[in-house]
Amino acid sequence: MEQIVLRPSLKWWLVKKSWILLLLVLGLFVPLFMPEISGMGALIWYGCLLLVGVLLLVDYLKTAVYTHWTITAEQIIIYKGILVKTVDYVELYRVNDYKERQNFIESIFGFTSLYIHSTDSSHSSINIYGLKKNPRLVPTIRDLVEKQKADRRIYELANK
Repeated sequence: MEQIVLRPSLKWWLVKKSWILLLLVLGLFVPLFMPEISGMGALIWYGCLLLVGVLLLVDYLKTAVYTHWTITAEQIIIYKGILVKTVDYVELYRVNDYKERQNFIESIFGFTSLYIHSTDSSHSSINIYGLKKNPRLVPTIRDLVEKQKADRRIYELANK
């Protein structure tokens, strides 16, 4: 079984942050149309816009570049972080539920988020976001989970 590597899409990040990006671009023109913002005021204004731009860049790097999930035959491996990197492992046999969710904007652009619930105490819920819609992803993960549970002879008892 090959590994499945899931990464948030750049397009998803742009859609999610579009309103901030739009305000940032519009903010570039504020000193041109407001004569009371000139000289030092304009410099401070552009400095603030630069700071917002840098914060957006850091958010992009953290969210869409340095975050990814690898699903192997036995584990979900979660990679996060820029300066402080963490790698978390969740055993597939601990997974007990899946949910795929799209908000209105994500459905327009063909993105989805996958929520995986597990009995792992440190990762009871895993949010895998910014994915291109793939109808085979959840069934593939489910098959891997069921195989791991069968291999380990783990049976769930429903108590209703």
